[in-house]
Amino acid sequence: MHTNTPRSSQCRISLVILLTIALSCFPNIVRAAQPTETLLAPFKGELSGGFSHRWVAYIVNDEAKKTVTVELNGEVLGPFSNLSRLFQFSSDGNHIAFAANQQGKWYIYLDGKQMWKHDGLGWGSYSWIGDLDGRQFVMQTSAAVMKFSPTGDSLAYMAEVGDKEYGIAVNGKLDTLHYPSLGLRYEFVGDDVIYAGFLKDKTIEYIYNGKVFGPYDSASVPIVSADHQHFLLRVTKGQTSSLIVDGAVVAEIKNKFADYQMAANGQVAYSYQDGKRWKVNFAGNDLQGDYDYVTHLTLSSDGSHVAFWARNGNTWTLKTDEKDLPSFGGPYVFEIGSESYSIVWDAQSENIAYLSTENGKLIVALNGKKVNTTLDLRESISGSGQATVWEPRNPDGPGISFGNGRPLDRDGYMACLSQIEALACNPVLSVFVKDDLVQMNKTSAVVTTSKAKEGPFKAISSDLIISSDRQHYAYAVKTDKGQQVVVDGTLIDLVYESIYRAAFASNEEFAFLGKREGNLYRVAVSTAH
Repeated sequence: MHTNTPRSSQCRISLVILLTIALSCFPNIVRAAQPTETLLAPFKGELSGGFSHRWVAYIVNDEAKKTVTVELNGEVLGPFSNLSRLFQFSSDGNHIAFAANQQGKWYIYLDGKQMWKHDGLGWGSYSWIGDLDGRQFVMQTSAAVMKFSPTGDSLAYMAEVGDKEYGIAVNGKLDTLHYPSLGLRYEFVGDDVIYAGFLKDKTIEYIYNGKVFGPYDSASVPIVSADHQHFLLRVTKGQTSSLIVDGAVVAEIKNKFADYQMAANGQVAYSYQDGKRWKVNFAGNDLQGDYDYVTHLTLSSDGSHVAFWARNGNTWTLKTDEKDLPSFGGPYVFEIGSESYSIVWDAQSENIAYLSTENGKLIVALNGKKVNTTLDLRESISGSGQATVWEPRNPDGPGISFGNGRPLDRDGYMACLSQIEALACNPVLSVFVKDDLVQMNKTSAVVTTSKAKEGPFKAISSDLIISSDRQHYAYAVKTDKGQQVVVDGTLIDLVYESIYRAAFASNEEFAFLGKREGNLYRVAVSTAH
């Protein structure tokens, strides 16, 4: 397997230049030549399986023979006596893996090829969508534990060894350390995997790159940096809690850590209680001051700064490692999934935006000054996700928390806030792509950039999809003809009844499954100009 190396980023154009571009100048959307189209398989909507823009895997049961086969891009694999029905895909959708049993042995299949054999595998309980149309929801079902590396070069999974012990295998190579049980959450860091092994006395060891850390009485799930080059663990032994970064102890206290964060470069900040007072440590040193309460600890992307809300009595202050900023009415909680947007730094770690309240109304501040905008935080959510409203009596402040939804684009959010009056943009909807702000409004079925208005369409049927190098964007739309896609502002001519699993296969290619006349096609659109 191989991955594409992202092209060098183009020089950024100052947002000031964008101000000179008239937002009212909206040319008609361009129409492009046909992309490449490859027939993968017939459409079998009644069957469950696993699907990406490159792979169509159907599960076919033979009740009479009590066997199961997998139809992968039209090729029949099996028959198998048993099958782990959760298929795994690399993050770019280019690779597929699954586990199947033949004659009492478990085999790992990678991209349709039988690769590695084991007596048994490690299993976990999962829920997932089993079909293309999203109608088959599989609830809490046992499946083999597998995970691709971020690049898709490697596959890690749990294998049974000897008398009911387990080890981690990467591309078929089994680790020499084995345990009665393993943690289901493990992560790639560099070329290796960090994982937890549970001993018979219920203590925990963590293993990475052949080194063992522990045993500990308890330990957190590892936090891994965005580039998957660093890891952070919170561990406890007796009355002592420690933070471990890349195998080295960076902090040790006699109480529990209240919160801890790690930046992309491995820099760490944490809050903790010293008696009844709260303190914050950044870059190995306690910051000045102690408080009744600390919340929303937020590191800048490069780890050069930290910000947090601190309360003494009834008075809140937004604090950074360098200065205090106006608190207005104190913190406001805004979360989507596991991501918090109560405090946001820009990519250069120079500007900071935070949410607060004033006279009971939500406001957003940039570097301590109120921004002239009205935020509708529900606009960030696609679909009908359940929202939890945080009441004012909540210790972290009032606010709203969504269990799922489209994550905010932090770069777009900050770029819009910094030029909001000139650009007339919505920070919640803004995405920064190729030195420009792109905004999708599903209600009006329009996408706008500083140069063009795309649409209106009959409907926009996907979120805005961004390449990893932030040089390209795409989305699916409904037109008078049917389902089509727009790539970098260009409406692609091919029309389908349905479009599935749209994604950037690389920075140079956007791809999806298109359904037409009972068949599924892989459709690839080159982003090269």
